[in-house]
Amino acid sequence: MQTIKTVVEDLAKRIHEGSDPTGEAQLIVAHVLDMDRAAVLAHPEKPVSQTELRKCIKLSRQRGRGYSLAVAFGYKDFYGMRFLVTKDTLVPRPETELLVELSLRELHERKNGSLLDVGTGTGNIIVSIAKSVANPDRYHFFASDISRRALSVASENARRKHVSIHFMRSNLFGKLKSRRYDIIVANLPYLASGEMNEPSIGREPKLALHGGEHGHELYQKFVSELPQVMEPGGVAFIEISPVIATELETFCQNTLPQVRRKIHPDLAGHPRVLELRFS
Repeated sequence: MQTIKTVVEDLAKRIHEGSDPTGEAQLIVAHVLDMDRAAVLAHPEKPVSQTELRKCIKLSRQRGRGYSLAVAFGYKDFYGMRFLVTKDTLVPRPETELLVELSLRELHERKNGSLLDVGTGTGNIIVSIAKSVANPDRYHFFASDISRRALSVASENARRKHVSIHFMRSNLFGKLKSRRYDIIVANLPYLASGEMNEPSIGREPKLALHGGEHGHELYQKFVSELPQVMEPGGVAFIEISPVIATELETFCQNTLPQVRRKIHPDLAGHPRVLELRFS
């Protein structure tokens, strides 16, 4: 009879990617046995059935082929909620929760208005905002993505969380210029061409990661078009890579000199969100 200890040891050998194969093996066992990781560590002698073992091996093989555990499990927790994820969507990162916090603070100050999430992916940002804001009926929520499959996932996440969001397919602001928005949030692709072969990104959708040859081309286009879609007094919160933070802030200064800028650091102290506030 296999035990948690022996299964974890076996799975760790199957997982070639990642810096912590044993930790990932423990998470797989915890997922299949419906336990938390602490319980897995506390009960190494617990028996594992053949059915459970087969499920564990299947998940470890997916991880070994480069898929993240979130895609293998079919979900990822973000801002205290569980979101459906697939191979067609970027896996939500904890750092992105800062976008949610800043947006909620802004909505609280405004009491009403419209908010657009550009490049919504799983919809984790816009759904978290719509689910967490006080008096959601006072606001209008919109979200866009270039990927039809990503929009399908985002729509399902919105349905599961019982929030009302209008989803649109668009490449940046291409099809969104028929109206203006009070708040715009975005977490755009920011990997440069030379970073696209990094093992850490595995099989995540390249469309959601590639930001151009230098990694900032999409951001520059996004920033340049902001005045066409922002309401007077509007604000944009843009998640950025610390690598391009200085260059992007300089670009904003040259392109939109009248717009107030502010960089918000993440918990590690790295530049993470660029705020652009319009007059």
